Amino acid sequence: MIKKINKITNFGIFNNFQWPPDNSISDFKEKNIIYGWNGTGKSTLATLFKLFEKKSLENKYTKNPSFEFETDENVKITQNNIEISPTVRVFDEEFISLNIDWTCEDKTEPIYFVGEENIKLSKELNENQNHLNSNIKKISDKTIKKGRIISQFNTWKQKLANRTIKDALRTRSIDKYTNYDRSSLENEINKNINIDNEKPLTDKEKTTLNKKIQQNILPHIQSIEIPPEIIKYVNSINSILQKTAISSTLDRLADNPEAENWVIEGLHQHLEKDYKECKFCGRILTKEILSDLTNHFNKEYEILNNKIKSSAERIESSPFDIELKKNEFDYEIRNKFDTIINDINPYSEAYNNVLNELLEKIKSKTPSLLVTKYSIIKNENFKNAKKLNSYIDKLNLLIGEHNIRVDNFDKDIQNAKRKLELSIISENLKEYRKYESDIQILDQEIQKIKEENSELSSRVSEIEGKLSDAGKAIEQINTYLADYFGREDIKFEYDDIKKGFFIKRNKKDGTNLSEGERTGIAFIYFLTKLEEKNFNKNNCIVVIDDPVSSLDSNSLYFAFGFLREKLSNTHQLFILTHTFDFMRQVKNWFYQIKRYEKGKNKIAFFMTDCYVTDNKRKANIKSLDKLLINFQSEYHYLLKLIIQLSENADQNLEEVYHYPNITRKFLEIFLSFKYPDENGLKAKMKKLVDQKVISEHTRIGISRFVNELSHDFNEDSTETFNASHLFTANDVAKKVIEIIKKLELSQYEMLTK
Repeated sequence: MIKKINKITNFGIFNNFQWPPDNSISDFKEKNIIYGWNGTGKSTLATLFKLFEKKSLENKYTKNPSFEFETDENVKITQNNIEISPTVRVFDEEFISLNIDWTCEDKTEPIYFVGEENIKLSKELNENQNHLNSNIKKISDKTIKKGRIISQFNTWKQKLANRTIKDALRTRSIDKYTNYDRSSLENEINKNINIDNEKPLTDKEKTTLNKKIQQNILPHIQSIEIPPEIIKYVNSINSILQKTAISSTLDRLADNPEAENWVIEGLHQHLEKDYKECKFCGRILTKEILSDLTNHFNKEYEILNNKIKSSAERIESSPFDIELKKNEFDYEIRNKFDTIINDINPYSEAYNNVLNELLEKIKSKTPSLLVTKYSIIKNENFKNAKKLNSYIDKLNLLIGEHNIRVDNFDKDIQNAKRKLELSIISENLKEYRKYESDIQILDQEIQKIKEENSELSSRVSEIEGKLSDAGKAIEQINTYLADYFGREDIKFEYDDIKKGFFIKRNKKDGTNLSEGERTGIAFIYFLTKLEEKNFNKNNCIVVIDDPVSSLDSNSLYFAFGFLREKLSNTHQLFILTHTFDFMRQVKNWFYQIKRYEKGKNKIAFFMTDCYVTDNKRKANIKSLDKLLINFQSEYHYLLKLIIQLSENADQNLEEVYHYPNITRKFLEIFLSFKYPDENGLKAKMKKLVDQKVISEHTRIGISRFVNELSHDFNEDSTETFNASHLFTANDVAKKVIEIIKKLELSQYEMLTK
């Protein structure tokens, strides 16, 4: 048990409080009353006990509280070892706000949630359901957006496939580009693992390939026949030039090759046809003439002459000429053809020049004439002519390449088309990947939201299950409500769909609950928590702060009886209240305990009050005044305090701080008996003026004293205030005593004996 509070520093209005060392107040017992008017520190004290319940220093007053509690085993509990504090349960305003969700009363069909955990669960359930709905909307929006992008992507791909690739690569031949479409494009990109490494072609490369795919198949080209090496012609002609075949030479012919050739041709004609006279001059061909001519043109002569003729004919028929045209070659090697032709032309020209020179030599030769040889020394034509064949070899290689291309025409065309296809894809791949990325990102976002929804749905089901379990206590709660209020008009009904409670008043929706009814419902839930299977209230310190606030006297009686039944077996009990009637009933209950269990002092009575130091309020704990213990009414105690104030004009601010409240409460009680038909203290005070009991001036002075200072502050505040009005306390007390004496002198004299 808690034995006493040795000190409290920096905790609300409990600042520099110390337990009196002179035993002027008893230690805490098993059952304890702490009585005090509003603003004297009761709720602050309850909040301090709350730190033990939470095993945490977190509170609404300060970040650095300082305190020291002492147990009956002399264990000191401070802010530094709060984790060893005993088990405590506190009922106060914070419990009410945390465990009953009153915000629903603003709704058309209010659903209540009872219990701090259930309220948290209901809020979490609502948040999760809203989150689920929001996510469903997000999925829908993203799915629509994804569908729009996919549609745009498909249109883009179709355009790229049909209007760009297909139109560019479709030719007269039937191949895959004839019906190239979006699927063809997708297959190429998806199956080609190196597609992202492809580089676009240059404009020149694209032009070349485009021309290639548009050309028709070309025929094979015959290789160029290699002409005889020029040296062979030279050697052959030179050997003939150095020969003669004359046995009996006619001088008139030997010196004239042209005439000689003419004569030999005529001789053959005349001998063959046996002419008797010369067909040229008409003279008779005598035997002598024919013999002279025959001797001149003998057999050797004829042989040599034939060689001269055949050599001349061979040379005349042997000039080198390339008749190939550029457009006969495959488009891609036409430039090579131009290069080779440009290279070969000087050498073919030199070759033909040498032939012409040889031809000129051989034509000047007759069998009877010795002609100078053809010289190759320092002959540039001859030197160049010798190189012709090597260039012809290059041309034949190009012809061979062309023929291979003809053989591979279809394959090369497909290769060219594929290069162009990959180039077009490469130029557009960045945009293609951007579409893919946008769709992938949306897919990932949708999947992430779906996974989140799956978790949220599981959590929603889990929460609904827990809230459904809370509904199982409905009968016990309704029984407690009837016992607490002493009537059965208020009942709870559980809504299995919304997982919360409807409150019914006389079987109709109950709304606008009074403050007392709210407190009672929360207190009932607090008591049910104490009776849960996993909690033993017999080992628990229970702190109750004003459980009957705002209840009428009849309801207060039932509420007290319910509290006494449920809290009689706690390990230690603290009841804090500002309601005298409730304190009186608790006090009588405690006296019964003392009477029936002699020798065991199990009860203790305390009160809180405030004083002012340095213009700041501070709270104190002391023994309950004997008048409050001995009398069944608060009236006696209040009168005692007013008499003391009226007789002592030297009281300091600390002593008179709480007198505005005291004066107000006394006047409300006293005047209620004198003027029961008047509502409110203001009307009753006006009645005193009307009956000439006091003057208007006196009424104003008393009213200002009780109205301006009795409700200005709550116990959470330690702020400074204008205390100058408290200096009128002694005068106000004297005027109140005068009122009593004028209206009830005999009663005053009896009470003051």
